[in-house]
Amino acid sequence: MTIRVLLVEDDRRVHGLMADLLSSIGDLQVLATVRTEAEAILWLAENPDGWDLVVIDLILATGTGMGVVPKSRASRSDGKVVVISN
Repeated sequence: MTIRVLLVEDDRRVHGLMADLLSSIGDLQVLATVRTEAEAILWLAENPDGWDLVVIDLILATGTGMGVVPKSRASRSDGKVVVISN
């Protein structure tokens, strides 16, 4: 079973690294990458059943990852959320 991933990360260099890392771990597919809290919230609202895992950077260029966490939980209660920070 493929795990569908939303990546919330503002550093473009990290996008490719995270996608490679996730795909090397197992059957994980990065469906979308967004750069801000607002983009993440919009994507979650438009795709409430379209994800299994959200990987969220804590510090974003606009907004914070912690603002995305409750929206993720509200969007899909059985989805998994991971918060990272560099």
